[in-house]
Amino acid sequence: NDKGEKDVVFSKAYANDKLVIVSPNGSSISTAAGLDGADVGVVKDSLAADYVSDKHGSAVGYDTVNAALDSLNRGEIDCAVVDYATAKSLSYGYGSAFAIHDTLADAPVANYGFMFSAGATELIGLVNKAIDELATEGTIDEIKTYYADRSYNPDTPSFFDDTDDSFWGKIWDRIERCFLENDRWELYFDGLKNTLKITVVALLIGLAIGVLLATAVSLNAQTGKF
Repeated sequence: NDKGEKDVVFSKAYANDKLVIVSPNGSSISTAAGLDGADVGVVKDSLAADYVSDKHGSAVGYDTVNAALDSLNRGEIDCAVVDYATAKSLSYGYGSAFAIHDTLADAPVANYGFMFSAGATELIGLVNKAIDELATEGTIDEIKTYYADRSYNPDTPSFFDDTDDSFWGKIWDRIERCFLENDRWELYFDGLKNTLKITVVALLIGLAIGVLLATAVSLNAQTGKF
């Protein structure tokens, strides 16, 4: 809404995706024309919800894509319109129950970015710069490729997870966490410097006291005055 647009701003898009139709295998709904008069599941307040409502009548809103696909699997709706990447990933969980139809040529493209409060100008600039660098390096494309053909699974290793589970890998992981992350080695180095300083001061004090005591004992042996 107008108030929301004044309160928040968006970063550059770091990815985009198209809308697709997800319908039961064997369903006649496979094109935009098939959406007319059908019970179409969408995520509430999403690009898909706006598209279906504007072009094909009312849509059935759900809180998540999973909720829409669950309803579709139970036969409560005729099809769903969702982002392609999400549909591809989540549909694996339903076996061969669904077909994905990339036929919505008139549908808008979904852009993905970060949302900030309108006053976060400096932070937005830093995020946009990071997005540009990741895109130039090819990291964003690598992430897309990594997850492209994977079904949703909470145990799927992260793209950034390069943990080595071997014995030496675990040793190195601990060294990294204890010494290298966040420059923790500096804390150990500072502690070592302070320990050495205290040790030197203690040696000097001990040496001074020792010299005084030795002098007193020597004088006492020679003169008997101590």
